[in-house]
Amino acid sequence: MLKLGMTRCRGPATLAVVLVLVAHADDGRLFARGTVNIVLANRSGLVAVTDSYQTLQREDGRYAGTILGQKLFVLDQTTVCTIAGFASAPLRKFPEFMNSAAEIVEEFVEETRARHGLTFHQKLMTLVYLFQRDLELMGNLGDIHAQGLADVYGLELILAGYDLDGVPKLSKFAFRGDLSPSGVFVPTLTQVSERVAGQGLIHETAGIGASAVENILAHPGQLGDEPGIAQYARSPDRGATLNPAELERLGRALASHSALVSRVYVVHPFLPGRGFVDVMQLVGGPQQVASVFGGKVESVVQPTFAERPARTKRFHIWQDMTFDGNGVQGIVLFYVMPADLIAVHIRGELRNGTVVLDNGYYSGVKFSHCRDDL
Repeated sequence: MLKLGMTRCRGPATLAVVLVLVAHADDGRLFARGTVNIVLANRSGLVAVTDSYQTLQREDGRYAGTILGQKLFVLDQTTVCTIAGFASAPLRKFPEFMNSAAEIVEEFVEETRARHGLTFHQKLMTLVYLFQRDLELMGNLGDIHAQGLADVYGLELILAGYDLDGVPKLSKFAFRGDLSPSGVFVPTLTQVSERVAGQGLIHETAGIGASAVENILAHPGQLGDEPGIAQYARSPDRGATLNPAELERLGRALASHSALVSRVYVVHPFLPGRGFVDVMQLVGGPQQVASVFGGKVESVVQPTFAERPARTKRFHIWQDMTFDGNGVQGIVLFYVMPADLIAVHIRGELRNGTVVLDNGYYSGVKFSHCRDDL
């Protein structure tokens, strides 16, 4: 795949256009990525809006269509989050492991359901940890072997809601996928922010359509006659006093305009019968909207999504750790209990002892003077 260029226009609508030259190749595994997220917040509360398209991409980088996917999640009675970028990746050899961003969020919801009194910051940093842990696991178990594929695991998450003291807050973190010279995949944290919604309007955007949204918010007068944007464009305080309904109309309008200008044109010079150019719609589909006002999640509007496969295995990661028997006769270096717990070893070393290999996975682990005879 060869990207020939990206064209941008000045003004409220950034034109996300990529011209891609595609040669023939066999179909490979399909990876899914998200597109646009918008969260607006002022002293009235918060509104989160996303589209629903997820772009499917093959291992060779070729476009493989779009599907609908969940990008907006309710974490608890006061907090929601949105996801752009990485959506899912195939783990054909390890079907018992979660392989999507949605499953990571659901794990967070399940693990924190009984925990009361978590601060907004604690929720943020717990999600950062979970995504860093699981993205590394998926990237390595998924056998990432090309530098370009590391980009598949890039992710942006926006967290929005009320803290324990009733203050509305807005946070965002982002990961970039990196591949070391030795082939180990590492998700690199590139951004963590946390802000309080005070007197003015604050916002966060994510995904390929974010640049278009940022331009509209910076130059609203050029779309001052557009429904949903007009109130914001005429507002002398740039949205600080927009009420909940007006915030939602603004968010929906921003998502709609992002969908209008986010395109990728794919050229197929070597595929007779398929046409010369395909237009890939990267942003669109039903909008997902959450309104968070008065200290709680007031409403959520989403389409119905396909049910995800249930993961029956729990797991724990042991990373960059050394277990040494130090010559103790008969010592067992690692034994997995109970049977439904999967241990995942990433790098590290096991030496001078017995290791029970069943029910565990090992990636880049060095074994020295070990035996498996239980």
